[in-house]
Amino acid sequence: MSPVKPITRPTFLPADLPGGELPRLGIRVASPADLPALQSLAYEATATLCAAEYSAEQVRTLVCYGLGADVQLVRDRTCYIVEHAGQVIASGAWSYRAALMGRFHPDDEHTGSPRDILDPAVHPARLRALFVHPSFARRGLGRMMVALCERLASAAGFSGLELLATPVGRRLFLACGFRDVEPVTHIFPNGVDAGSYRMHKPINPADYPNPTPSAHSQFLGRSFAQRN
Repeated sequence: MSPVKPITRPTFLPADLPGGELPRLGIRVASPADLPALQSLAYEATATLCAAEYSAEQVRTLVCYGLGADVQLVRDRTCYIVEHAGQVIASGAWSYRAALMGRFHPDDEHTGSPRDILDPAVHPARLRALFVHPSFARRGLGRMMVALCERLASAAGFSGLELLATPVGRRLFLACGFRDVEPVTHIFPNGVDAGSYRMHKPINPADYPNPTPSAHSQFLGRSFAQRN
């Protein structure tokens, strides 16, 4: 199965940004050159927004072992970024591979490699690497990226999405219609453990017809207007 090809590079006007600016934000498929920025975004978002749940060591471990975007996601062209003034301020990815994190997946009915390609008739797609820069949190970007990934996973034939959520992220995903499957605690190769929540959401293909470029752009604008 091949990944869904990017359909366009739409832009949209946000409701409000720091300083009352109304610039255009761009959303596009991530490239290998974006990996350092994506890693930085994952660390800053987790360290700031999850400070009450994770220690600094846990944050470093989670980011090191695959909480954020990785090379495979970028190569598959299923990772998207939002830019403001040349800065990556949000990211989100769907994936047709088994991994729920970059190098890990929980023990379930799938016992192969994290890079194995999933069967849409049997498995849910993965929602991964969803981060919003703390300066842009709670403006609807998280909901927008969830909705975009749902639409693209549906277009690839999947009828569900599954993810691993931080305690903070879990609140957003519950609001977006996901439900808990089970709490998960990983013990990473460096001996550090960190907890998360495995979550699932069914996708109704009828809710996400194959988008046209103009519809896709309008969809993003509507999604952004829905605040977290």
